[in-house]
Amino acid sequence: MQLEPNKSPAETKIMRAQTMVAMTQIIKKMLGKDKEELFPVRPADCRKFLVLSIGTGSASDEGLFTARQCSRWGVVRWLRNKGMAPIIDIFMAASSDLVDIHAGVLFQSLHSDRDYLRIQDSSLRGAAATVDAATPENMRTLVGIGERMLAQRVSRVNVETGRNEPVPGEGSNADALAGLARQLSEERRTRLARRAAAGCAGGSTCCSPVKT
Repeated sequence: MQLEPNKSPAETKIMRAQTMVAMTQIIKKMLGKDKEELFPVRPADCRKFLVLSIGTGSASDEGLFTARQCSRWGVVRWLRNKGMAPIIDIFMAASSDLVDIHAGVLFQSLHSDRDYLRIQDSSLRGAAATVDAATPENMRTLVGIGERMLAQRVSRVNVETGRNEPVPGEGSNADALAGLARQLSEERRTRLARRAAAGCAGGSTCCSPVKT
């Protein structure tokens, strides 16, 4: 699972990359000495992955720069413009978006779209988009934003445009989270039962079925 705080573009690139880092670590475990725990999953079988990527929001950058504006910039404006560094921001944002697109393409190619859930609000403004506004008023605002995100329809990246689009027939983010929780609970019961069966087969003292 990937969690990320409100952040700068550079931090966004690092945090979103954690999705790919987490998947890589699981694959390494499949190849390593602990692979028995994940048996019978093969290293290349990403269809067994459940990826939950939760963002806690970022400031809106919709319409921040336009092609017409950028076409008139010189070197200095690309480096510093209204307190920002456009060339760095654009580079970092593009790199970050590629992580979502890469994960989206991977799961869609395996027909496992529902196994990758991304929840994020990229339209925050004012105090809600900062990391140091811990006033009671802003805390209430953030709680409201979180509740609104849960009620929103599940969205998925369009690999052609790079934009997230609502997915018909998949319900809300709250519904999707409940579905992931059920799958994880069932997987845990299966692993515990398999471990208990292996212990019995090896001559260990058998216990009653595990209850969770």
